[in-house]
Amino acid sequence: MVDNVIQIRRSDANTSPESLEWGELAYSFASNTLFIGTSANTILEIGGGKWLDYLNHTPGTLTANSALIVDANSHIDNISVSNFRIQSSGESLEYITEVVNVINSETAANNQIATVYAIKTYVEELAGTNVNITGGSIANVEITSLTEPLATSDGGTGRRTYTENGVAYASSSSVLDFLTGANGDILQITNDEPSFGGIDGGEY
Repeated sequence: MVDNVIQIRRSDANTSPESLEWGELAYSFASNTLFIGTSANTILEIGGGKWLDYLNHTPGTLTANSALIVDANSHIDNISVSNFRIQSSGESLEYITEVVNVINSETAANNQIATVYAIKTYVEELAGTNVNITGGSIANVEITSLTEPLATSDGGTGRRTYTENGVAYASSSSVLDFLTGANGDILQITNDEPSFGGIDGGEY
């Protein structure tokens, strides 16, 4: 006895049916797609081997022309995007178009994300040349070497060396000088300038 077989509309030649009744099914082996007719007399694509092929790859592995499927740890090995968007509620859009390992003042842009390596390298390069601080303060910073003495206008002495056993004094509003004397000399003001020398008590 041959059992009755219920079959839906099907085609090996056409990629989609021309028309379907409401609820009527059709399968195209040419496009490997399952269709159903709607109450609005339209044809809706609802599945088929074409869609299963998008899932037919190892979970967690990015595969061309396939869906993204994460592995058991909810991971995927890599992902590529042409435009990445970051948006806050009610704010304007910012599109991230590049993740960079190298940044500088000429190439840095709002549409880039810099890696930790890029930021570290950029800061180290700046610290090795000129660092300008406007406002705020710096604490617990150790300066081990300067190519030039710190100027008096920046709180320094403007000098590389000091005079041994000398007495420091300001020879002008921006210059620090040193005076030295001999044993028994007394520091005094002569012609409005400091000097070392003896004091003559004069006759009486």
